[in-house]
Amino acid sequence: MRIQPRLTDDRAPVCPLCRAALVDEVLPSQGCEGCGVRYHDDCARELGGCATPGCARQGAPPGADEAAERERRRAALCATHEERLRRFRAARDDDRRRRRLTDAGLLFQLAALAGAGWALWQLLLVAKGQPEHAFAALGGLLLAGVLLVAGRALDRG
Repeated sequence: MRIQPRLTDDRAPVCPLCRAALVDEVLPSQGCEGCGVRYHDDCARELGGCATPGCARQGAPPGADEAAERERRRAALCATHEERLRRFRAARDDDRRRRRLTDAGLLFQLAALAGAGWALWQLLLVAKGQPEHAFAALGGLLLAGVLLVAGRALDRG
């Protein structure tokens, strides 16, 4: 520590360590939570606790409880944030699983689309005067319906 002689104003309070005036506009200061004695911030860090005999804060820097409380609150906030993030990711992954088309489900649905197209082709032939294709058209529609239901069931999984 470097000691420099300083003039003090008798009306202003002085720092017990450096004996310089406590003027917050010049050097910021803080008070001991145990006894209320004020120190410059730099002096309090250098001292490492309160210098007042009998103070419960001797050896503990003024404001140490505030720093510990701030750290505890920050840790609690981080834990809350992590929990929210974990729940969000789980819900997002669950949504993706529900919406995802499985390969088998997609194949069944494509086959249903092909069966429906084939049934429509058969109905067109019926409309052109070939009634023997009516049963094939009904069979194609039935097959398309079964394949569509099976594909949807596979996707839900």
